[in-house]
Amino acid sequence: MHTKGNKQLSLKIILSTLALSLVIVSPIHNLFAMEIMPINVKEQIAIKEQLTEKKSNNEVISNEEITNRGLLTAEQALVRAKELFDIPKEFDSVHSNFQEDVNVSSWSFRWFSTIDQHGELTIRIDAKTGTVINYHHYNPSEYYDRQYQSYIPKHTWEQGRQIAEDVVERFSGKSAGEYQLISEPQYPLYKGLKHYEYRFEQLVDGIPFKGQNIQVTINADTGIVRSYYMQWIEGLDTNITNTINKTIAEDLFIDKNGMELAYIVPFTAKRDERNSVKLVYRPIKASQFAVDATSGEVFEPAHYLDRFGYGGMMETREDAAKGLDGFEQAELESLSGLLSQEQALLRAESYVDIPSNYRHVYSNMERSWDFPQNRSWNFRWEYYEESEEKLKHGTIEIGIDAMSGKLVRLIKYQYPEENQRLEEHQLLIKDEETAVKKAQEYISKHYPEHINSLKHVKSEGWKMLEGQELPLTYHLRFQRTVNGIVFDQNVVVINIDAQTGDVQYFQIVWADYDFPNPTNLINEERIQQQFLSDNPLELHFIRDFNQQEQSMDTKLVYTFTNLENTLYDAKTGKVLDYFGEEKKMQDVVFKDLDNHWAKEDIRFLQKYGVLPFTDEFLQPNKAITQREFVEILMKIERPYTRDFSTKEVNSFVTERRLYINDNESNWAANSSLNREEMAHLLIKFLNYDEVAMLDIFKESFADHDQISANRKGAVAIMNGLGIMTGGSNNLFMPHKEATRAEAVVTVAKLLQK
Repeated sequence: MHTKGNKQLSLKIILSTLALSLVIVSPIHNLFAMEIMPINVKEQIAIKEQLTEKKSNNEVISNEEITNRGLLTAEQALVRAKELFDIPKEFDSVHSNFQEDVNVSSWSFRWFSTIDQHGELTIRIDAKTGTVINYHHYNPSEYYDRQYQSYIPKHTWEQGRQIAEDVVERFSGKSAGEYQLISEPQYPLYKGLKHYEYRFEQLVDGIPFKGQNIQVTINADTGIVRSYYMQWIEGLDTNITNTINKTIAEDLFIDKNGMELAYIVPFTAKRDERNSVKLVYRPIKASQFAVDATSGEVFEPAHYLDRFGYGGMMETREDAAKGLDGFEQAELESLSGLLSQEQALLRAESYVDIPSNYRHVYSNMERSWDFPQNRSWNFRWEYYEESEEKLKHGTIEIGIDAMSGKLVRLIKYQYPEENQRLEEHQLLIKDEETAVKKAQEYISKHYPEHINSLKHVKSEGWKMLEGQELPLTYHLRFQRTVNGIVFDQNVVVINIDAQTGDVQYFQIVWADYDFPNPTNLINEERIQQQFLSDNPLELHFIRDFNQQEQSMDTKLVYTFTNLENTLYDAKTGKVLDYFGEEKKMQDVVFKDLDNHWAKEDIRFLQKYGVLPFTDEFLQPNKAITQREFVEILMKIERPYTRDFSTKEVNSFVTERRLYINDNESNWAANSSLNREEMAHLLIKFLNYDEVAMLDIFKESFADHDQISANRKGAVAIMNGLGIMTGGSNNLFMPHKEATRAEAVVTVAKLLQK
């Protein structure tokens, strides 16, 4: 990356690859003196009833009774974490938090230094199983380490994948057939710290299970594991057979959703340009479409929930027994004087009358961010009831000071909000039609020129009043139509208070465009079939949270997993990208590289999005032009940019002074480059030009007398770096035209330095 004022030149940097930091050797033996076993739900209910009975009889509840739930103590969880991972010696302090929801109880520990900026290490331990749920090590020194100054990572994507898969297998106990990698290959191209992120998804008899995954982050230069995150609920029922075939699911999509004709303004990455309107076919809510593969029910799947459950196994080191440091003992001592979870829960229930139909679903203890000496227990109760007549949902959240037991937070929310019940005669707006008219009056007052082209879109998510089914607030959305065709990039959003009729929220997004006439359109049925061919419905499992039972269920469904093509030109039927242009293959397959000496380097740079060539025939032996070479340099800093305008290229040349003879008049975009000129441009791109002007370089080529005087330093530096070396008979051939292949090989060497 270009850095101004850099006066020094390092001709060679020797890098050393660090060993994988997470090394697990052997299973643990007899970890705890007492066996820690999770208790079942009935036992938990029995304990709760005993505690409640003692509370009502004003009896003292012992800590043994309160904590006898089969969970690891803070000390046991902390020892567990230290058995699994080496804690950097620079860390001299640790903070702990406890968290619990309907599936997981866990302890989390954060190590850090109070003396210097050494980053932090966070480990979260399942309090029932001792499994590591997540691990993250932030080391700020990585961001300044010179070993990361090459553009290209030292480890390839495949090498990192092998490390990640090994970590998943050892940390989770899962075999290769139980999961699959769903991350696309990544090719980071920049100087500095680089990571690969690998996301693995559960497989059940070859069928993907969405939402059940493990994510591993690897330092792309060292191969060190920097984070591990497991989101995997064990024991979910997957004994489900699909009775609905894919053809039926496709027919249901066409019948229930299908395609629609719409005007759109394609995206533009250039702020000073504005795209014209295009007429397209697009799917209706394809990402929100799912078919239950057992019942054939069409529904909108919720996003895969992340808050419920983790699982797995963990191996440990044989020499795991380690003593706790003084600051770790201090953290445990600070916990010893705090209320237990049950004690704080009883306090909360004594402050607030929790209705018997509310269920306790969440607990956590945490430090205050602003005042870390203060800790609080936080609890949430939820109530959910669904019948044919109505839906009722309630939430109560209470925070308790973990030291004093005082109430620190209370939130009540009811749906419908019974505490805001109003009689119908108290409402000025009693139906949506009246609210729409009120909104239209408001819009007409401010935008009379737009009112006739706006279409009301039915609102969703109203807050309903029990027994009345009338909203307290009407959330209204209007979108523009042109020639009877929706144009949803022009919208008006307005909220009307049902009691007062006042406008609570208003927003308009509008712009004037020329709209193409809807004539000579492709048949919609043909586009529907093309869409289903391009984006096949796929069978997979999903997690489905049962609000009524507060449990996680499983469904086997057909959904669109990867929506590759969603925009089709309404007149030609061609697939469009988000720029409104005909979509092309992301990677061009060059047809003239067979047996070419530069084939591997060409494909290497192509993976990183550096090549500006898009034709099927690269013509590798063709002389490269100044503009083509400059565009390669531009793509080093802006990889995967679609293309560069002449204005952008000229601006880059001017800013970086990429002139052949340091004179703007010498810039000739379509002229070829010779080898010494290419060396000169690379030196200027690297900002080494002032160093290259020094009279300190040894002449090492047999034809050094043919190298221009003001190019000798550039040639010497490129040779010293091993980027541009001599050919046969130690000849540099400075005035030979550089070919496309030679330019690509030269840049490939540069990026790996």
